[in-house]
Amino acid sequence: MVNGAISGHTSTGDGLAAAYLRDNEYFLASVSTLNQGNLQYSIIDMSKRNGLGEKISTATINGSGLVSETIEMIPVVDIYNQYWLIYNLKGTHYTVVVLKVDGANPSAPVITEVNRLSMPSSLANVNVWRMHSSPDYSIIAMNGGGSTLLNGAYYNHYFLNFNPQTGAISFNSA
Repeated sequence: MVNGAISGHTSTGDGLAAAYLRDNEYFLASVSTLNQGNLQYSIIDMSKRNGLGEKISTATINGSGLVSETIEMIPVVDIYNQYWLIYNLKGTHYTVVVLKVDGANPSAPVITEVNRLSMPSSLANVNVWRMHSSPDYSIIAMNGGGSTLLNGAYYNHYFLNFNPQTGAISFNSA
């Protein structure tokens, strides 16, 4: 792609998330380096190069911290150009972070942290490989593996309740 490749790592599970901003412009978030990097974003203009697109700006999302392999982008209900960017922060206890992306000004989207949820200590060593939302965005399913044996398996599946209007998130123990 003109103006450089999209940053990422070959081992990231779902390390890209895209959202439409306006008039052929898209916000593309990416995990920069597997288990060592932070989040970056690029603004892509798909009207350039006969529809192949061109990266018109790139920046790091400050304070994103040590990011796991997957991210999810969910539209804010009934608000144009606003999205929730959700990712798993690695550390002593895994934390799910919810950022709000306001793309009203595509050349400089406003990104603010809205919520953090610390996962139960039994999931502290889980590396999240996949994260996907339900069709109505009210549930986020995550799965991954870790060094802690949980319920007799190294593969862990868990669910989060999510409010796509407010960005509120909670652990679903069901």
